[in-house]
Amino acid sequence: MGIKRIQTLDSLRYSLQSLLLTHGWEDISVQMITQKMGVSVGTFYNYFDCRYDALTDLKSELTQVFKNDLDILLNTYAYSTEKITILIKYLIMQSNDDSTWSNYLYSGNAYSERLNQGIKDILISIITEGEKQKIMQVDAVNCAIDFIEVGLFFHVKNALVNGEESHSFIDLVLILLGVTKENREKVIDIICPITPLSQLPMSFLTINQFEDVYE
Repeated sequence: MGIKRIQTLDSLRYSLQSLLLTHGWEDISVQMITQKMGVSVGTFYNYFDCRYDALTDLKSELTQVFKNDLDILLNTYAYSTEKITILIKYLIMQSNDDSTWSNYLYSGNAYSERLNQGIKDILISIITEGEKQKIMQVDAVNCAIDFIEVGLFFHVKNALVNGEESHSFIDLVLILLGVTKENREKVIDIICPITPLSQLPMSFLTINQFEDVYE
């Protein structure tokens, strides 16, 4: 795909992403997407068959950027307890960021609404690793994952993120995953580093421009 076509595609993504911050999905039309971008409706259909295709594409693109970033971050830690703690602190930290992508992510009703599979695949990987390391013991994995995914999203979205509230929520998750008090105390004060995604530009177009510079 040529650079101009990539730029047009990313501009369409940004237009839809921005509209979703202020409009419900059912209220957004193809005309609104193209008008915000300043192109014809025909341009839209050069890239997508319908607006649902555009939403699927946007979701996939954000998922790839988001989860690649988290993969790099989490793989710098050896233990599953460290990873789950960092994951929670990372999401809390990002919710306080005022970037378009963060507002877009938290304007939904669940992580799965904006990301493919939500964060379930990340949680499954961490819990599986934790059980192998004999640090975690989870009787009902699916129930635990659903609780974390839903509970974490609303906890973060409602900005209950400071001081004891944040620590208490992390401690509750670790207890749910069968982590002993000794192991919980080892990780509760881990500081989450700033990662590339915290500086994610307002549109995917800017990301591609950065990538072009470093290729």
